[in-house]
Amino acid sequence: MNKSPLQLEHYTLSEVSIKPSDGYVAAQGVPYPSFDNADFNSAVEFGPASREGAAEHASLWGIRLNLSCQAKEGKQFPYRFAVGISGILDGSGLPQDNRSNLVLVNGTSLLYGALRDEVLRLTSRMENGALMLPTVQFAKLAEDAGQEVIPQTKPAAKKRVGKAKA
Repeated sequence: MNKSPLQLEHYTLSEVSIKPSDGYVAAQGVPYPSFDNADFNSAVEFGPASREGAAEHASLWGIRLNLSCQAKEGKQFPYRFAVGISGILDGSGLPQDNRSNLVLVNGTSLLYGALRDEVLRLTSRMENGALMLPTVQFAKLAEDAGQEVIPQTKPAAKKRVGKAKA
């Protein structure tokens, strides 16, 4: 096992709202509900960050990931939720030529994994049963961001870079 060139320095949950749907009937023999009956959305904000009391650092980035979900019209889904997470990532070990895109895609994936675990943990104690977020990828975020992710001259600037759908 080796240390990753991308380090997740810190993260915090910024929003957690999970509400059971009335009248939901779980499918038998299936451990987790399918997201086929849900409108599942994400929003990502990304930009350079700085450590408290220190100047902006060229390899330090902030990411905010928000997820929301509700049943599709006329369909059943066990929960409606809105959850969010913010993280600080250090990409100093990554190649400089595409560092921002690597931090964006891989950092968002790390934060999604943390949210996935929290949603599963919380819903496992709720009346409609455990809900595990689907496996997704965030590679399209780098395409949406293009080469000009965020100007390095604005500390903690944020830019909405795209949405991913499951």
